[in-house]
Amino acid sequence: MRAPPFRLPRLQGDAASNADFKGKIVLLSFWASWCASCKADFPALERLQSMFDREDFEVVGIAVFDTPGSIRRFLGLRPPPFPILLDTDKKVAEQYRAAGVPVAYLLDRDGRIVAGKSGEHRWDDAPTIAVVRHLLAKSGM
Repeated sequence: MRAPPFRLPRLQGDAASNADFKGKIVLLSFWASWCASCKADFPALERLQSMFDREDFEVVGIAVFDTPGSIRRFLGLRPPPFPILLDTDKKVAEQYRAAGVPVAYLLDRDGRIVAGKSGEHRWDDAPTIAVVRHLLAKSGM
């Protein structure tokens, strides 16, 4: 199933769309600064991105129904190693049928959804790392 297209503002001010991540394995993570499970997930998402930093892999955080100020307070002085996009009206989350947060989708290089997960997850665990490695290898990289 092809992932629905989106264009959202980045926390830093410019905008991004799924076309910006074309050719990469992408983990779209719908989250919010006010969500306890999301706060627990966030460090593992950062570690996962750091593990694959030199490869065609990108975590993309989509903050749902949140404010830039709350997100910045949540992040503190350390910017995450991946982009944070703002879905303030929840329209993109609705397109992806992300009924709550956290919800994540793993996309292949062609922008197809290959896996999804709702609820808290240890993103830097061995099975997740194996799936990302498999997708990267399967894609010829």
